[in-house]
Amino acid sequence: MKICTASLAIIFACLFALSPTLAAEVDVRDDGTFVRDLADVVSDEQEAELERWLAELEQKTGAQLKALTVLTTGDEDIFAFAQRTAETWALGGRKEDDGVLIVLAVQDRKVRIQTGYGIEPILPDSWCGTQSRDVATRYFRSGDYSGGLTELSLRAANRIAKAKGVQLVGVPAPRHFAKQGGEKGNRFWSLIMLAVIFFIVMATRRRPPGSGPGSRGGWWIAPTSTWGGGGRSFGGGGGFGGGGSFGGGGGFGGGGGGASW
Repeated sequence: MKICTASLAIIFACLFALSPTLAAEVDVRDDGTFVRDLADVVSDEQEAELERWLAELEQKTGAQLKALTVLTTGDEDIFAFAQRTAETWALGGRKEDDGVLIVLAVQDRKVRIQTGYGIEPILPDSWCGTQSRDVATRYFRSGDYSGGLTELSLRAANRIAKAKGVQLVGVPAPRHFAKQGGEKGNRFWSLIMLAVIFFIVMATRRRPPGSGPGSRGGWWIAPTSTWGGGGRSFGGGGGFGGGGSFGGGGGFGGGGGGASW
């Protein structure tokens, strides 16, 4: 009897020790809306406006952007939480991988923009980080979570629409735009790379046939891309129209950026 009691005590102790870990993972179901305000920090008016604007964005561009607020992501880092949730929701087109998930964790004081393969050239990691930090400073730090989430969503939506060559009706321009130094830096290094390639090509043309490395008659230069971001996957299969939609596709590679305050 004593052995049985001791065994039960050990089992309950183990379950008690494991219970915080088991409860730490926060799971959020995709209910088909564009805004899931589980932290209850977005005003009804702004939530309704975001629903209309993000539905129009998807209808006109195919890109699917959703916003999620939670009180906390638990013991899970916001990056891992956003990555896992985005994979579960499978936002964007199945082939285009053009999904975006914005996660705001109020008590953790963190925000994260998670992007996919197809949308990362439009919303590169540096841009996501810069805009997140700017909105966190202007809005979240003072407790304006509703205004901040709306502003960050508008910045992303307007940038996507502009890149796709469409105009969103009734969608206001963002109040502010953080200057993106990273894009200027990318253009600078792109010009440097093009100049290097140009001089290599000119130098190889002066060589006699067969004198360079490789096969007969000269050097071969592999095509190189210096624009956009790679290596990020964000799943697919979104619908169109108002009132929200469900995703239906693929994987994620961790693209995006965030901030804390």
